[in-house]
Amino acid sequence: MFTVTSEQLFDQVAEGSATTLNGECLIWIDSSMQVLTEDGPRSGQEATWYLDRGEWVPTYPLCGTTGCMRMDHLTDSKAKAEAVKDEELMLLVQRSSVNLASLYRKAKSRGLLSSTSPYQ
Repeated sequence: MFTVTSEQLFDQVAEGSATTLNGECLIWIDSSMQVLTEDGPRSGQEATWYLDRGEWVPTYPLCGTTGCMRMDHLTDSKAKAEAVKDEELMLLVQRSSVNLASLYRKAKSRGLLSSTSPYQ
C-alpha cells in the first residue's frame, strides 16, 4: 500500500508554494500542480488544511486570492467565503461610487459649468 507521511506532504507543499509579493498570502507557484496523497491528488489548500486540522475537506480562501494556502485565510465553508467576497465587493462599490452632487461641485469649481447654469 502507498503511504504519504505528514513530513512528505509538508515537503510537497513547501516545494510548490511561495508568498505573494506583498507577503500577505501563501500561494501555489503553478495552479495546475497537485500534492500526491494516498487518496490521489489534492490541492495545496486541502493539504494545508489537512496538515493543520487532520482532515481532508474542500477549502476556500477568505482573502480573495485564488489558491491562497495560509491557514488563517482558509475556511471549509463555501457560503462563508462567498459572503466575505460579497462584502469586499460592496465595500469596493461604496468606495468607488460618486454622487451627482459631488460631480457638479467639482465641475463648477473647475469652471466647467457656468454660473448661469440652471442647476444649483
